[in-house]
Amino acid sequence: MTIIVEIANWIGQQPAWVSDAARRLFFQGELTLSDVDDSVAMAKASFGIKDSKNRIPVPLDLKSVPQKKPDQPPVKITAISEINFVNAISNSNGISFASSGITTIYGYNGAGKSGYGRILKKVCRARQAEQIYPNIFEDSPVVGSAQATVEWCSGAVGHKDVWTDTDSPPEELGRIAVFDSHCARTLLDDNAEVFYIPYGLDILRDLAFHLQQVQKKIELETAAIKFEWSKLDELRGETQVGRLIAALNHSSDLANFEMIAKLSEEENDERVMLGKLLGEEDPVKVAASMRRFATRLQALDGELDMLAHPLSNENVNALDGLFQKLKTAEQAAELASSILLDEGKALPGTGTEPWQLLLRSAIDFATETVYPGEAFPGPEYDSQCVLCQQPLAADAQARLKKFVDYLQSDAQRQISDYRNQAKVLYRAIAGLELVTFPSDATILEELEERYPELACSIDEFLSALKESKKYVMNMAVSKSLAGIANLPYGPSTEILHIVAMIRKEAGQLDTQMTQEIRTAKTKRLAELNARRKLGELLGVISDAISSLKVEHSYSEAGRTCSTVGITRKMTDLYNQAVTVELQAALFQECAVLGVRSELLGLDMLGQKGVRLQKLKLAASPKFAKIKPSLVLSEGEQRAVALAAFLAEINVEGDSSGVVFDDPVSSLDQIRKERIALRLVGEAKKRQVIVFTHDLAFAWSLRELAEGHGVSHEERFVFKTEDSAGNVQDNFPFEAKKIPSRVNELKDYAAKARKTLDADKNFDAYNDTARQLYRRMRDTWELAVEDLLFNGSVKRFKRSINTQQLLKVEVNDCDIKEISEGMTRCSMFTHEGGAEDPPPLPTPDDLDIDLNVLAATVSRLKNRLDEVEKRRKENGISA
Repeated sequence: MTIIVEIANWIGQQPAWVSDAARRLFFQGELTLSDVDDSVAMAKASFGIKDSKNRIPVPLDLKSVPQKKPDQPPVKITAISEINFVNAISNSNGISFASSGITTIYGYNGAGKSGYGRILKKVCRARQAEQIYPNIFEDSPVVGSAQATVEWCSGAVGHKDVWTDTDSPPEELGRIAVFDSHCARTLLDDNAEVFYIPYGLDILRDLAFHLQQVQKKIELETAAIKFEWSKLDELRGETQVGRLIAALNHSSDLANFEMIAKLSEEENDERVMLGKLLGEEDPVKVAASMRRFATRLQALDGELDMLAHPLSNENVNALDGLFQKLKTAEQAAELASSILLDEGKALPGTGTEPWQLLLRSAIDFATETVYPGEAFPGPEYDSQCVLCQQPLAADAQARLKKFVDYLQSDAQRQISDYRNQAKVLYRAIAGLELVTFPSDATILEELEERYPELACSIDEFLSALKESKKYVMNMAVSKSLAGIANLPYGPSTEILHIVAMIRKEAGQLDTQMTQEIRTAKTKRLAELNARRKLGELLGVISDAISSLKVEHSYSEAGRTCSTVGITRKMTDLYNQAVTVELQAALFQECAVLGVRSELLGLDMLGQKGVRLQKLKLAASPKFAKIKPSLVLSEGEQRAVALAAFLAEINVEGDSSGVVFDDPVSSLDQIRKERIALRLVGEAKKRQVIVFTHDLAFAWSLRELAEGHGVSHEERFVFKTEDSAGNVQDNFPFEAKKIPSRVNELKDYAAKARKTLDADKNFDAYNDTARQLYRRMRDTWELAVEDLLFNGSVKRFKRSINTQQLLKVEVNDCDIKEISEGMTRCSMFTHEGGAEDPPPLPTPDDLDIDLNVLAATVSRLKNRLDEVEKRRKENGISA
């Protein structure tokens, strides 16, 4: 069993949607984002998530997988015809291929070669078949599936099948291998590593990557539809309901939640009773509340005491006594003041309080600033009044000293002392804020509800305080508080009694419920409340179960994306596929194609879902870790890809046909020649079909095939104004050999003669004749390469084949004939001067010039063998 068949069998054991993805990989070569969307939908549908587009997986059919049976004859493709809806190809005759040897299909870019190549990739074993479109450049293109008639043979048995792009091609055709730039098995990854992946294993590698993409998208979709668990947060906890919520999953039964959520009438009454008992009627809570109230009452008592203290009978009587003493002292001061007035020279107001204030300021200014250390009003001589700043006479000094004596008299000191003491008592009373009492705004209302008598006592006491304050404020002007009523006793004793009583009751409540009883009742209440709340959220529970079922389906779909199985299978197959024989074949092919020996090293590398053989550089330890892609050129990397392809198809042992689509892109001439030689060697064993737009490469294939005795056929694909993919069974003139060119030139001359003699069309004759001389000149040049120098020096070739010189001999006649022939061709290739243009050759002239060319070609060709024979007889060898 081949690896590709074993992979197909393994894929057949996978979920249907995975097999569908593998099928697409087999026949599309790569998977798009649209394929990822399809796989996601089908993976979810396999777990009950409905697909709005109803996409159905189409598993891989083992019959559509190319497989080789024992002693099976080789498969070869011989023709493609009756082509419809393939790019711009409109050639119903199609193209044919030689069943053995090598068929070279040459054409310019855009001629239609790619269309034929795309068909071959679809019907044969191309790793990455491209999508085939119709002619999209038509104004009104007719759209349909690509279609063609494919002729092929298995051994001697011929087949002819109509292939449509929507159908699987005959499985035998899958044994024909196709190489192009897309299906190279040597890949350059994101890390610039060069990897070798045998055919078939890249299916698993790409499938693993596809599964990872599908898994990521499923994970994103899962995150978007996840249930919002916060909706059930209030049901969590150490209750039966909480445990059910913790265990809630996709398999939970809503009926279980509905049963638990039902409360009997007795259970609901119990819930209400426990709520009250453990709520507002909770003894512990009630006791705590009572203590808080007692503390507030005690604070109220303190606040009342602070208000009553300034208006106490003791303080009011003291204030009244000070008023009396102050009046007596003031009378004595008035008497002293009258004495000052009676002595004369004293102004009215002397002795009054403003006067005293002025005098005291003058004393301070004189003793501290003007005359420090001197008694007021200053030195006995030469002193000045500090107020009027005039010299003080003796009588003025005497008068000022009497003023000082007046201030320092006992009456004045008593007035000051009594006044200050009275101010302290008065201000304490005046500053009482009775309106804002009490600071606890609600306590009086609560007292009216609980202790109305106490509330009334407080109100009466507050009224007495207000009356006392008002009386003091009114009578203070007359300095007499006679007749003020005594302040009644406050409610402090009553308040403190109630405080003590409340605290005693609170202490008694603390002993009514133990902690154990409380814990049990609290737990029971929590269970009943959780069940009641569950009943309110049954709709959310139902949504949660539905959402979890969908999440579970997503999770199961995501689980099928695991790449563990692919990694394991790929490792097993890799060990089976990358044998010593295949590795040896790979390195041998690299050497044949000129890949430097520095590459010859392999390391096994494991990645997620992938098992790879990594090419490494056999460099010195210092550079051992340098990545090959940083050293190899693009051409060398492509050569390694071709080497891997050739190694695989030869180790497999199947001699069916092989197709190479533009195998020498980005390669230099030397490597092109190596590849041409290798493909010709392969054509000795099997059918080889080569598509190329490289004329030098096509020439190399022709020459090497002829030189090695390999049958060789040529096809030329060209485009006309209205169609592409037109095919002729030989190369265009510039790619033909000399004999074919000479024969074609003779046909061209006959056509020119008819145009002039029969059609009487001189302009057409002129164009045809000049074109004939252009091609005749090219043929003379080719004769120099192939016949005069026997191919020892060729255009497009860097090497010189000195062995070919054994047949080379150049004489004067050769030079004369070639020079004259080239000169004549050049004369008619170019238009010449307008005054004296060369006369256009007649049809007879054309025949004569062609006969000279043909004779020279024949003579040079015959001479090659004669010279070789003569030199060998003379002992000369190349």
